Amino acid sequence: MNHQDKEVALRKIRSRIDWMCKDKIAAFSPTISPAPKSVDRSEIESIYEGARFYVERG
Repeated sequence: MNHQDKEVALRKIRSRIDWMCKDKIAAFSPTISPAPKSVDRSEIESIYEGARFYVERG
């Protein structure tokens, strides 16, 4: 990432922070999408399947 790209990214982050302050948002939770289910393990959101997804896809 070059210097200009970093500046653009920082401006976007600053804009989000300013928006959160202006609208008095007290908390946020950056999350990832739910993990796939595992029928074999009888799990709705399988931690195993989620970890396997990231191991296989980097």
